[in-house]
Amino acid sequence: MPPPFANTSSHQSATTEPSADNSPALIRLRADMANARLASEIVRYATGQDASLLGPTRGTPAQATARQLAMYLTHVGFGMSLQRTAAAFGRDRSTIAHACHKIEDTRENDRLDLLLDALETCISRMPVPDPTVTDQLEATWALDLAA
Repeated sequence: MPPPFANTSSHQSATTEPSADNSPALIRLRADMANARLASEIVRYATGQDASLLGPTRGTPAQATARQLAMYLTHVGFGMSLQRTAAAFGRDRSTIAHACHKIEDTRENDRLDLLLDALETCISRMPVPDPTVTDQLEATWALDLAA
């Protein structure tokens, strides 16, 4: 799979090519990848997995299952489309669909259903990232120090 949003055209000049750092598609992909990382870390915590779930290889069966859970939570908890979730994980859309179906099938188990509900709630309640928060905190601390 080629890298997302790769420029395959050599005919665009530097003056007409949009800035890669500020393109809406790249900004959205970065946000989606942050969502995937967050879901993966939550799943790692909940399942006790110690290896990254975002690696290019399948890993152990337990890691693969945990990654499928992270894919499911990214899709359902953040309300992302299968295509966006696939791009965020660097996988094919059919891989995400398979993961979601596999996790949905486990919901018949009451214990797993409760766990999935708790993880979905955790993810759906996450605040939207706000890069200005650190500036606001620093300004507040500066006022406290001046007082």
